[in-house]
Amino acid sequence: MNLKLLVVLLLFSGMSCSLQAQEKQYRFMVMGVPQQMFFHGIRIELDLAQKKEHHWITIAPQFYFSNHGSNGILSNNNFEKLFGGGIDIFSRHYLSRKKSASGAYLSWGGGYRYLNLNTTDYLWSTFQENGLVYYRRQHTNYDVQIHSLSARGVAGWQFFIQEQMAVDVYFGFGLRFSSHQRPQGSFVTYNSSAFDYGYTGTLVVGGLRFGLGW
Repeated sequence: MNLKLLVVLLLFSGMSCSLQAQEKQYRFMVMGVPQQMFFHGIRIELDLAQKKEHHWITIAPQFYFSNHGSNGILSNNNFEKLFGGGIDIFSRHYLSRKKSASGAYLSWGGGYRYLNLNTTDYLWSTFQENGLVYYRRQHTNYDVQIHSLSARGVAGWQFFIQEQMAVDVYFGFGLRFSSHQRPQGSFVTYNSSAFDYGYTGTLVVGGLRFGLGW
């Protein structure tokens, strides 16, 4: 199905379904972010209603793991093994000012992420022979640690396709700053594009969430 048509159908169905579920008031949502699996990650977002009817807080822990390596289709994330995690915290304000957790909203916040990527590359090493010091390049396996801070603001539309079952479509912009720890002589940064784990720069943020409300 054409992507634009799919988005339009989701939005129209969301408008009708959110009207039906408007009287249902929720205080807690558990949402999954399926697109995170493309990056060997699992992300769960917990939406918590606050005292103000239209104000929610989102706490989003995320975990990354791969033991089979990757050659990155959309990115330059070439590695042998990967593990890590992080957490984001967002403020969410529904424009309808209802407790139904449906309709248009604005959200903003930020978070921290740590990743350890095991990779193989050529590094310079020294050795001695006959009292002389020589340099040579060796094929070496080593780890790269990446620490990232991020911030983003998005606009979205959340609706219920059935009672308690919600879909969320969102789009916005963000920033990310990443620092790297790697062996001397390594130039691997995972910073070739916005899809890379070690990217630093501006971001276009968009995606889907699916989950349940209580």
